[in-house]
Amino acid sequence: MDKIPFKNFILKRINIYSIIILTTAFVLIFMLFLFINKQIRTATDEQLNFVIKKTMINYDLQLNEMENNLTSLMKEELENINSFNEEKIENAIDRIHNNTKYKHLIKNTHYFLINEKGIIEKTSYEDDLGLNLSEITVLWNNLKPLNPGQIFVQSTTNENGTNFPWLYIYKKLSEDYYLEFGVDFHNDFNTIIFSPLLDFVKESETIKNIEIYSPYFESFLENKNLEVKYKEYLQTIPEGEIHYIDTGFYKSKAFYKLQSDYGYRYVTLNLDYANSRNIFFSLLILLLFVPIFIFFFMRKFIVKETDKIIKPIKATANMMKEFTENDYTLDLEKISDSKIQEIDQIKSEFLIMAKKIRNSVIQQENSNAELEELYENNELLIKKINRIIKITIESKEYENLEEFLKHLFDNIFDFIPEADYGSLSILKDGQRHFIDARGHNLEILQKIDLRNGLFVEAKDIKILDDIIEYDKQSIPKYSADLFIQASKPIKSTLIIPFNANGKVYGSMNLDIDKFSNKEFSQESIRFSKFFSDIITSYLILSEYQNLESKHKESMIRAIINLVEIHDNYTKGHSNNVSKLALEFSQKLGLERDRQLQIYWAALIHDMGKIVIPSSILNKPSRLTPEEFSEIKKHPIYAYDVLKSIDNMEDIAEYIKYHHERIDGKGYPEGLKGKEIPLESRIISICDSFDAMTSERSYKKAFTKEQAIKELINNKGIQFDEKLVDSFVKLVLKD
Repeated sequence: MDKIPFKNFILKRINIYSIIILTTAFVLIFMLFLFINKQIRTATDEQLNFVIKKTMINYDLQLNEMENNLTSLMKEELENINSFNEEKIENAIDRIHNNTKYKHLIKNTHYFLINEKGIIEKTSYEDDLGLNLSEITVLWNNLKPLNPGQIFVQSTTNENGTNFPWLYIYKKLSEDYYLEFGVDFHNDFNTIIFSPLLDFVKESETIKNIEIYSPYFESFLENKNLEVKYKEYLQTIPEGEIHYIDTGFYKSKAFYKLQSDYGYRYVTLNLDYANSRNIFFSLLILLLFVPIFIFFFMRKFIVKETDKIIKPIKATANMMKEFTENDYTLDLEKISDSKIQEIDQIKSEFLIMAKKIRNSVIQQENSNAELEELYENNELLIKKINRIIKITIESKEYENLEEFLKHLFDNIFDFIPEADYGSLSILKDGQRHFIDARGHNLEILQKIDLRNGLFVEAKDIKILDDIIEYDKQSIPKYSADLFIQASKPIKSTLIIPFNANGKVYGSMNLDIDKFSNKEFSQESIRFSKFFSDIITSYLILSEYQNLESKHKESMIRAIINLVEIHDNYTKGHSNNVSKLALEFSQKLGLERDRQLQIYWAALIHDMGKIVIPSSILNKPSRLTPEEFSEIKKHPIYAYDVLKSIDNMEDIAEYIKYHHERIDGKGYPEGLKGKEIPLESRIISICDSFDAMTSERSYKKAFTKEQAIKELINNKGIQFDEKLVDSFVKLVLKD
C-alpha cells in the first residue's frame, strides 16, 4: 500500500467540517452584533434625549434666575454709590456676595474703577489692572452715552478662554468715571449645573464620557478641543436628534445639537457596548452547541483515526528512549515501518543519526582527558580576552590621555604575570615624564631630567636585558644615579611604546626582578602587542576627533556668518544662544556628547533663514500673515539640509523643533510637552532670552529682570516649567 503524506491524512478529515463551523459562527456573530448594537442604541437614544433636554432647560432657567437675583442686588448697591469710596465699595461687594442665595456658586465679587479713556485704574481683581475696555468696541459703545447716575447691565456671558459665566454691571459716576461690579463663578459651576446629565452618564454602562461645548466649541467640562471634522459634522446635523459615527468594534461616538437661550449647545459622547458582551457570549454558546454535539458524535471515529498516527510515533519514541538509557546500544534495525510517509522518514533519519552518535561517543571517551586540559586553558584565555574587550570599551570613557594610560598600566600586570615591576612615562615638550610606577620609587623617577634622546626609545615592542646598565651609559651621571636609586634590581625589561602617525608619545616598561628565573613568554608578548594596539587606536582616534571638531566648527561658523549677512537682526545672536545653551546644559548635568550637540544645534538654529528673502527678514514694519508663514518655515529648511549629513541627524531634529511650544501652539508640527525633544526645549529658552535682552531697530532690549519675568509668565505655556526654573537660577547666579 502506498504511504500517505501526514498533511493529506489530516486535512481530508477536517477541512470540510472546519469550513462549515467557521462560516456558520461568523454569520451568527455578525448578525448578533448588528442586533445588539441596534437595541442598545435605541434604548440609549430615548434616555439621552430626555436627560439632555431636561438638563439644558434647567441650565437656562438657573442662569436666568441667578442673573435676575444678582443684578437686583448689584443695582441696589450701585444706586447708593455716587463717587469712589474704596471702603464703601468693598462693603457693598461683600453684601452682594453674602446676600445672594447663589453664594455656593460664586467664587469672587470684584469692583473696577474705569476712567473716561476706558482704562481700569483701580480694581480688586489685580489681573485686569491697566486693561483698556475701550478696545472692546461693543461694551464701550454702551458705556460712553451713559449720564452720571445711569446704570448699564451686561447679561451673563462666558469669559473668553475659560468658558465660565461672568455677570457685569456698570454705573457712570459724577466725576467722569465708571464703576463696575463683576461676579465670577467657581470652576465647578458647570459641573453643578449639568449634574443631572453627568449623573446619568456616570450610571450608564454604555456611555464612557461626555463633553458639552458652547456655540464657539469651547468646552464646558474638561477643556478638550474638538476635532475640526466633528465641529463641521455637528453644525450640519438636525437639532434634537442623536447621530452616531462608528469608531471601532462595539464602539461609537454620539453627537447631539440643542438650541438654548444662550445659543446652540453641542454634546458629544463616547459609547462602548462592550458591557453587552455577556449577552453576546451567552447566545454564542447556545449557537455553537450544534457543532459541539457533532464533534462528540464523531469522537469515536476521530479517536480511531488518531490511533493510526499515535501508535507508530509511540513505538519510535520508546526505541529512542531505550537507545539513550542503554548507553547508546540497541538493535535499531528492528524498528517496523508505518503507513505514514513522514513518520517513516523520521525513523530513517534517527537510525542514521544514532549510528553517528555511537561512533562519536567512542571517540569522545578516548579524548576526554585532552579536552578537559584544553578547556581549562581556554577558560583562562577567554577570561583574559574578555578583560581586554572590557578595557577596550572603557577606553571610550577617558578624555584624558594620562588617566587612560594609568588605567591600562594597572590592568596589564594581570596579563603579563612574569612582570614584577614597571614604569609608565610620556613625552611632553621634548621631556620624558614618569606618571606611574609599580615597585619603583615614582617620586624620585619624576625628578630625573630625561630629555628626548637620553632614554631607551623603541618603535616596536622589544625585550632589553639589564636596562639600568644601558641607561648608565646614555644619560648624565646625576640622572643615572637617581635612576639607580629609584629602581628595583632588574633582570630584563619588556618595552611597550606608544606611537601614532609617526609620533612617539611614551612607553610602558615591564620589569622582571634580577634574581628571578622567569622569562617573558610568547603569550605575554602577544598580550603586550594587544595593549599597544589599544593605545595606538586611542591616540589616532583622539587626533582625528580633534581635527574633525575643528573642521566642523569652521564650517558651521561660515554658515552663521552667511545667516548674519542675510538677516541684519540676528547679528551675534547665534553665538550668544550657543554659549548660553552650552552653559545651561552643563548646569543640567547632561553628558558631554549631548552638551556638544546642543551647542552646535544652538549655533546654527537660524540656518534656515538663508532660504527666506531678506526683504521679509529685514522688513521694519509688521509682517503680513503670508510673510510670517514663510518665516515659520525656517526650521524645516534647516532640517531638510542637515538631516542627510552624517552625524548631523540629531542636530537637524533639535533645530526643527526649537520653535515648538509646551501647549502645542508652536510650529512646525504643533508638538507639545514631552513630545518636544529636551534639546529643543533648552534651545527655545536660550533663544527667547537672548532675543528679549538684545536691542533691535524695532524694539528696545529688555532688562535681565524683565526677560526673567516673561519666561516665568510663560511657564507651562510656551516653555518647559522645570527648565525655566533651572535657567532662572543660572541667569540670577551670573
